[in-house]
Amino acid sequence: MLYQLHLVPDRRTPEQSSFTPLNVRVEGEAGELAPGIMSKPLTDSALREHFAELRRALVAGVDTQTDRITAEVRALLLESLPQPPPGAPAEAAPLPPLRRVAAHTPWPWLTACLALALALASTALWWRNVRVLESLSAEVAQLRAQKSAALPALGMNVVPVPAPAASAAAAAPEARPIVVTVPYGAEALGGARLEVIRNLLARLTAQKQTGVVDIRTFAGRFCLMGNGTDGYSLAPDEMLFSRCDIVGNPSDEALSPAQRTPLALANLIGGTRSSTNGALTVKVAQGEPANLAMPYPSVASDLTAGEWNRAAIANNRIEIRLH
Repeated sequence: MLYQLHLVPDRRTPEQSSFTPLNVRVEGEAGELAPGIMSKPLTDSALREHFAELRRALVAGVDTQTDRITAEVRALLLESLPQPPPGAPAEAAPLPPLRRVAAHTPWPWLTACLALALALASTALWWRNVRVLESLSAEVAQLRAQKSAALPALGMNVVPVPAPAASAAAAAPEARPIVVTVPYGAEALGGARLEVIRNLLARLTAQKQTGVVDIRTFAGRFCLMGNGTDGYSLAPDEMLFSRCDIVGNPSDEALSPAQRTPLALANLIGGTRSSTNGALTVKVAQGEPANLAMPYPSVASDLTAGEWNRAAIANNRIEIRLH
């Protein structure tokens, strides 16, 4: 079989030139090997020699393939390297070793890719910040516009405080009051109304104004649903006015005169009196129910709770005047 594979030369004698299979049965001796075949030398020394030749052939083939692959990689690297300028003298520069080129050539590309990624990320963050600033600016402008539109609708007017050098006769009685509406169930002199009073007193104190700040509360009469045990709430706008359980303002009517001035406002009034040495005082009182900011609609069969409560909200207010 080694001879047929061209791994060993023909070492048989002329009498053995014809191929005799090793496993042929000889008459009288079943399974006995044919005589004349020297198996031991082939197994030990000859096979070892031929295996060494096979190993050398394989190593030579691998080296050949390695050289071919190396040459192809060198050619690809030469194509990727920048070309010299057209006016530069053409010098045959020796090709750097393969390992050095493979080790150093990718770094410029990696650096460029990293710089590009950082630039893109910075641009994206800058653009996001610009969009956020634009959005915030638009929201601030919208809130200012809504505030400017809401103040005339609510009847809010800033008290024109005269300059320190102005005469006392030209001061507050001719000025229109500051009017701030109060939501149903809210504390009349608390929350946003207290902040309006605080800012006004701070401005008057800074301008060294003297006089009396008159604060009056007015209660609107609402169309309500509910009862005295579970409480009352505003009736739905589409409901007929005739179906209201009560028309009034139970949350305001239940307050005593002492409860109408919260502790925070009392402290603010005392602080203002102390800081101005009594030159600027604050008086809190309940306004006349007949003094309406908006007349209530005439009661009719088709009058809805929403139409009535719009007038009630306008009348549920505080008014601030400087005397």
